[in-house]
Amino acid sequence: MTAEQFRNMSGPEALGAYFRALEQVNLSQSELTFYMEAIASDSSLLIPLLKNNAEGFRKAGDEAEKFGAILSQ
Repeated sequence: MTAEQFRNMSGPEALGAYFRALEQVNLSQSELTFYMEAIASDSSLLIPLLKNNAEGFRKAGDEAEKFGAILSQ
């Protein structure tokens, strides 16, 4: 992916694309953690939410919507 493609994405989309790219090259867990931490010191904590094409984020969003916790777009 190019920097220009990332510029046209929302934050969650860009982070998801970055993580999918790392998954596609079959990194070890330690390598995956290294690259995630390269963008922010605690970003590796997001790995469970980003797996399966950011399924965890979608589930959390669905739950928030279900319980009326969405304030705006």
